[in-house]
Amino acid sequence: MEITGNQIKEAWSRKTVGLGSLGRLEELATRLSFIQQSLEISTHPERILIFAGTHGISQEGVSSLPPGSMAQEVLHLLRGGSAISVLCKNQNIDLQVIDTGVDSHWPEGFIPRPDFIWKPIRRGTRNFLKEPAMLAEELETALELGREQVRRAAREGIKVIGLGELGVGGTTASSAICCALLQLNPVSVVGRGAGLSDETLNRKIHIVHRALTLHQSNIHSPIDWLRCVGGFEIAAMTGAILEAKHHHMPMVIDGIVSTASAVAAFAHDPTCRDFCFFSHLAPDRGHHLILQMLGVEPLLDLKLAVGEGIGVALAIPLLAAAANLQREITPIDPVS
Repeated sequence: MEITGNQIKEAWSRKTVGLGSLGRLEELATRLSFIQQSLEISTHPERILIFAGTHGISQEGVSSLPPGSMAQEVLHLLRGGSAISVLCKNQNIDLQVIDTGVDSHWPEGFIPRPDFIWKPIRRGTRNFLKEPAMLAEELETALELGREQVRRAAREGIKVIGLGELGVGGTTASSAICCALLQLNPVSVVGRGAGLSDETLNRKIHIVHRALTLHQSNIHSPIDWLRCVGGFEIAAMTGAILEAKHHHMPMVIDGIVSTASAVAAFAHDPTCRDFCFFSHLAPDRGHHLILQMLGVEPLLDLKLAVGEGIGVALAIPLLAAAANLQREITPIDPVS
């Protein structure tokens, strides 16, 4: 039988805290109850999925990072030296990296390993200033890759999934997706990414303008924007969000690039919104506007200017706290 809002409210009204006095923690617990369809909610075990990929648009100089740096970042993460690695280790959160299409070679003997899923669709997307970023079959493969990670997590008993990414050129692609699907001006959305100069920022804005004009005639559905200006890692995260509702799986979304995947998923299936929590407000230009357009409120505002799922790792404990409070606060025994 489906859990109703009245049942959840009644459960909270019997606790030793006043109804509504725990603010957003009560709101988070209520949403988790709807998603998991239980009053005995739990978030553990949790898993953060980091989808990695290279964008062909990086050939246009829209990033301060060279394409080859992606492999170094992934290796550093998997060796435990990155911020997300430290947070996951200390919070006992399972961490996995998925190579959706990194333009690099991995060291001999690096593959296979349990925390690294090697599923490259190709070595980077195409330059979407010249042609669509993906072929139709590549888009479908990327979406399915994300869906499969959610199915696998559900089989393995994971209760909450966090989505993060690593990708050179990712903020350009994500800006284009958000501008297209939310009908926003690139000037309001395109940000500096990894510390771009004013000159490079202006070039990035101009590139997004040109790309939106170039591909407009090829768009037949919202998901087509993923194919034309997206990335393999963005499409994979979109697939993961679309799959989540079939497994009653809460999803925690990271920064601007991960948010773009949610924009695409919501445009394709608006009911996906009910399963998503947004970890933090990124300082990227436009992230606040995008979240506002989606009608969602981030859990944290820590001025985090880096992706890779760090916001997710910091937000998951809030969900855990909300679940613990709902499950373990008990009514006051009446005085005899």
